[in-house]
Amino acid sequence: MNVPLTIWRNREWIQQFTIQNADGTPVSLLGDTLALVVLRNGSVALSNITPTVDVATAQIVFLFSDGQTALLVPSSTLDIAEGTYTWQFIRRAANNPNSDLLSTGPLTVNDSPPFPPMATPQ
Repeated sequence: MNVPLTIWRNREWIQQFTIQNADGTPVSLLGDTLALVVLRNGSVALSNITPTVDVATAQIVFLFSDGQTALLVPSSTLDIAEGTYTWQFIRRAANNPNSDLLSTGPLTVNDSPPFPPMATPQ
């Protein structure tokens, strides 16, 4: 599934996913490894492999801090040579050496000043 996401640089990013079977029941995630990865030019720019997982509902929540998103560059300042961001939600089921790409898409990073914002001297 190709899903565009937009986040704010210097702000906490909370991303939630729910994995269900075709009949709507939760997929068993016991022992699975899950990751949310941000790529730029094929290199990992940001990664989280320690989400909060509710195994009863198969709800997964990834959290990136202000400091982590501060490492990203606003998309509006990137040129073609610098590339753009994409994101991937990846799952490796328990006892399986292979991983599955569950969802992916472009990621737009909007700029926001660090908190607390400082007034620009005039």
